Amino acid sequence: MSAFFKKVIFLLVFTLSFLQIVSQNSAQDYIDIINTTQDENIKFNALDSLIFVLKWDEDPKLYADYTDVYIDLAIKKTKYKDAIDAATFAVAAINNQLGNPNRVLEMLNSLEVYTDSVDNKRTVGSLYLKKGSAYFNGKDYNKAIENFTKSIGIFTDKDSIYTADATFFAGQAYFSKGNYIKAIDHFNLAYQYYKNLDDKQYMFYAKANIISTYGVNGFHNKTIEERNKVIAEKLSINYYDGLAIDYYNQSINYGKTGRLELQEKALLNALKYIELHNKDFNYEGSYIVINSALAGFYMDNDNMVLAKNYLEDAKLMANGLKEVTQHKLLFNLNESKYLYINGQLDAAEKIAKASLKQVNSWGGTSLIMGFNDILSKINEKKKNYNKALEYFKAKTKVEDSIFNKEKTNAFSYYQTLYETERKENEISEKEANIRILEKEKAIETGKTRTLLIVLGAIICFVLIAFYVFRQRAKQLKEKLKFHKSELISYTQALVSKSREHDVLEKELLALKTEQISENRLDKLQDLVSTKILTSEDWKQFKHKFEKVYPNFLVKARLNNNLTNAEERLLTLEKLNLKTSEIADVLGVSSESVIKNRYRLRKKLGISKKTPITEIVEN
Repeated sequence: MSAFFKKVIFLLVFTLSFLQIVSQNSAQDYIDIINTTQDENIKFNALDSLIFVLKWDEDPKLYADYTDVYIDLAIKKTKYKDAIDAATFAVAAINNQLGNPNRVLEMLNSLEVYTDSVDNKRTVGSLYLKKGSAYFNGKDYNKAIENFTKSIGIFTDKDSIYTADATFFAGQAYFSKGNYIKAIDHFNLAYQYYKNLDDKQYMFYAKANIISTYGVNGFHNKTIEERNKVIAEKLSINYYDGLAIDYYNQSINYGKTGRLELQEKALLNALKYIELHNKDFNYEGSYIVINSALAGFYMDNDNMVLAKNYLEDAKLMANGLKEVTQHKLLFNLNESKYLYINGQLDAAEKIAKASLKQVNSWGGTSLIMGFNDILSKINEKKKNYNKALEYFKAKTKVEDSIFNKEKTNAFSYYQTLYETERKENEISEKEANIRILEKEKAIETGKTRTLLIVLGAIICFVLIAFYVFRQRAKQLKEKLKFHKSELISYTQALVSKSREHDVLEKELLALKTEQISENRLDKLQDLVSTKILTSEDWKQFKHKFEKVYPNFLVKARLNNNLTNAEERLLTLEKLNLKTSEIADVLGVSSESVIKNRYRLRKKLGISKKTPITEIVEN
């Protein structure tokens, strides 16, 4: 025997011996070590072994409690991967057995801070996968989707089974949330993952969820079409697990669409495959359901002989059930229906009432509707019309709620589909535009030089135009400044002329007291009485004024019917001259200016506080 084979045999013997020693140690032995030792390494190893030998489904609380102790010690020893692995293994015990998803989330959230210190992608991805499951069980579907998606992004190609599970669970979360398009997308993707992994069981689970999505939206023909594909695929690979249930579910959809021959054929196929492949994990329940459904079908189609045969077959199996199950209740429904048809009203009512009480506590719309329907008919035949109406209303209420739910779901489905297609169309359009741009890029490259030359010419033109405009603006500004200066100078000259007139007037008064010739006095009198603002003066003043304020007089005349004197007063007001200066220019007294201004304000409807020129400028 070679040395290699001796080593292999030695390792096998050692491993088997170790497992035997571990299995011989009871959980209590490890608990005693944990409670007595002060050595953290011994305690940690004992906790590790305890978790290994404990059966979480037998004592989930003990398993969960010691997992918490193990996690705390692992964190203290910086064994973060071991802590996270232990937590993810304990989820089933805490969540499923103890029914405490909040405890799961607290535990996983406390460990999330250590994920950056763990190199193993599968460990980190599993943490988010389990978090997603906990949020799903707590019906927080948004956070469930968030964590499932995060785990998908972390798992590597080696972890494809975990990626498949996360995708499948995300599909279930989208389904529960009512986002059926996203649900179908994820179920289809999960189906491909499972198919690549040759995991037929979950591959067909994914397909079953897609079909259920169409069913809850009331798309019965689409449901039938997709389920026929699944049935054909299973038959092509000789995979019979769940095939009987596929045929049974197909019979329900055929019944809803009124295809009775196909409904009967599907039910008979369901019975055929449940009898041929009775290794189904719930063979008894499936057998009862299918035979009961066949009995119900033949009762609805007035074949009481066949109905009785299938009902008796179902009864043989149903009587053997120790507990009341959904399968047993479906049998009860068809049995009470059979008794009613055969006139055994009291027996039918007794079964139906007891079953309705049970199914009301469980839920199950189709059974609730069925029992209310048969009880309504029984009471109608007994002439208990109030009771019959009561049951009929209860049945109709459930029926309407199913219809409304299907209608609402269908609307939501099509709306989401429309939005998804619109987004896809937008993406396709963008991609098409990108391709067109890429094709045009070569052409654009050739045009770039010409474009740059044209652009340069445009820039030069704009710069020149800007320079010319700026120079012209500068010239206009300087010209306006000159005209304003000229107007001010001319106005000041008029004021000076007025002042000289005052001097002459005063001299005339003085001369009148003296002895001067009559001829000289008359000449002085003529000089003084000459108008200060002659027509020529006004013409020149107006010319200079309009150069500085080109539109002022035009606006002043608009709808105001001003006299020449009022126009002159407004122009002098515009120059912000004092009352005395205006009086000097016009050759009148200040009181006259004040009175004329008052009259003009009154005419224009301007208050004393408002500048008189404002009506023109506004």
